[in-house]
Amino acid sequence: GSSINPVGWVIVDIAIAGIIVPHKAILAKKFTHFILIGNDYMKTNGLVLDIQANKMWIRSMPDL
Repeated sequence: GSSINPVGWVIVDIAIAGIIVPHKAILAKKFTHFILIGNDYMKTNGLVLDIQANKMWIRSMPDL
């Protein structure tokens, strides 16, 4: 496949449900999406995705 042409690492602040978490991310030249959240972030922060309902929440705060 084609490479996303990574150029380095950056620390970004990811805000979900009012919680801001700094996270290490790959900076790439050929990545067409705004952001891609990986399993490492989801597991560490308890992010739950319900793809069928098009929703996400933090496991410790399901009502936010």
